[in-house]
Amino acid sequence: RQENLDKRNKLIAGLDAITLAVAETPADQDDGEGQAHEAHEGKDWRELARALEHFQTEWRKLGPVEHTVPHKARNALLERMQTKLARLEMPLQEVRRIAQLKREKLVARARELSAAQGTGSESRDIVTKVRELQAEWQQCAKEIPLARNVENALWKEFKAATDSIFAQRDAAFSARDAAFKANQETREALIARLSDLSPESTPAAIKRTIAEVDTEWRKAGEAPRAETAKLDARFRAARDAAQRLLAGSGMRIWHATCDALGAKLALCEEAESNVPSVDIDACWLAQPALPPLWEQALHARFKAGIGPTPNEIVADAVRVPPSRESLDAVLLQLESVFDIASSPAFQAARRDLKLRALKSAMEGRQPAGVAKVEIEKWLAQALSTARTDPVSRSRLAAILAAMKASAPERVFG
Repeated sequence: RQENLDKRNKLIAGLDAITLAVAETPADQDDGEGQAHEAHEGKDWRELARALEHFQTEWRKLGPVEHTVPHKARNALLERMQTKLARLEMPLQEVRRIAQLKREKLVARARELSAAQGTGSESRDIVTKVRELQAEWQQCAKEIPLARNVENALWKEFKAATDSIFAQRDAAFSARDAAFKANQETREALIARLSDLSPESTPAAIKRTIAEVDTEWRKAGEAPRAETAKLDARFRAARDAAQRLLAGSGMRIWHATCDALGAKLALCEEAESNVPSVDIDACWLAQPALPPLWEQALHARFKAGIGPTPNEIVADAVRVPPSRESLDAVLLQLESVFDIASSPAFQAARRDLKLRALKSAMEGRQPAGVAKVEIEKWLAQALSTARTDPVSRSRLAAILAAMKASAPERVFG
């Protein structure tokens, strides 16, 4: 027992050897973070906590005091031990109390950030603020350790609050990424609609598709940033291809119209040759319809060429009214419109036509250029003239070839 007492006295002496800059903490010390922290600044509280923990461990190893030391020395030993412990534990407990308050405030701030993030008001710099809180927590834990059970409980609350922030952030990012992915798929589907257009698509279908895709593209949401430029480039390329396809489709239809016009003109000339083929009517019906004015002119000429029976009335053909201008004058107008060189015999008339058009334009009687309705009318008059001479037929063929090579909007409004 005497040996046990000696060991305990040595442990107490070790406590007595620990020096503090401030031996006591006033009872009315401020509970805030300011004064108490400043009063104990410079103390190695972590080392003090380790020393006290070491003392308690070694003291317990010596067994119960009432059974291991002399009875007469027990009370004095315990009183001395408690006095020495109080000198060290009281300031440590006060510092720990204030450090605990600081940690609780960090927990509260973390919870506030978590709640604010749910409203979207802290989404931009939320990570920076959380990192600052975590760094502040680590600094506090490094400077002033709390009792293990208190430290663990507060850390659990703090970590739950910060984990909640990152979980909400991850969920928001996942939702945003899903929305971006859906928008990307929408835009890719719109690009596919443009890419699916083919030369067989009608101009109306191409125009409608381009207009609809343009509208939907403007309404489509934001795509992933890494894909935005690529999608825009693909969209522009697909749209440009659709526009070219539209222009090409218009020209294909125009060429088909011109070919049908040439075929029907050839059938009219065959009907006027007095030796038409037996299936000439079927050949006529097999040809597609032309623009109304041309269709009417050629249909009337064709019926007249094959010679309708006395009981047959061409009810669906409206003859083009006879023009006061001769066929040569009409062909001359068309040669001027399509910039076709006139034969030497018509050079003087061509110059006169040009001068009269210039004079009329200068006097304001008619605008410069020729109205498209006039071109269509002149073509109908030339087409309706039957049994023309070879020169006129050659001139009309040249006009039709030039018309086919030109844009359809040059002839039609």
